[in-house]
This record gives sequence, structure tokens and C-alpha cells, in this order.
Amino acid sequence: MRFLGAIEESLEQVAEFPLLGKTREFQNEQLKGVRMWHVKGYENYLIFYAASESAIEVIRLLHGSRDIEELFT
Repeated sequence: MRFLGAIEESLEQVAEFPLLGKTREFQNEQLKGVRMWHVKGYENYLIFYAASESAIEVIRLLHGSRDIEELFT
């Protein structure tokens, strides 16, 4: 339950400040502008999202030890 609460809190931060996360560069051009932000208190877990003027689209939630580039090809 704490982990889920931390995810919710982190998503609220992203919703309030969409440019908070670091932009990631991927080989796949469709992923241009995807940002990454950590889950508060669980910094090894990363939220990947795309921000537009009106919405935040969460793409994936991954553990940082995963081969992120491979998962996004």
C-alpha cells in the first residue's frame, strides 16, 4: 500500500509540474519527448510519461535496473 501511495504522490507531482522529469532520448522516434521521473521514496522505480498541454500520459513504470532502451524499442 505504501508503494501505491508513493506512485500516486509522484504522479500528482508530475501532473502539477509536467516538465519536472528528465527528457529521455530513445532510438524510436515515436518516443520523442518522453520524460522520466522517479517514484518518491522508491528512486529505483521510474515513471515514463509524455506531457501535452492538456494531459499527462503514463507510458510505463519500470525498475531502473531493467534494460530501458531495449524495452522501448
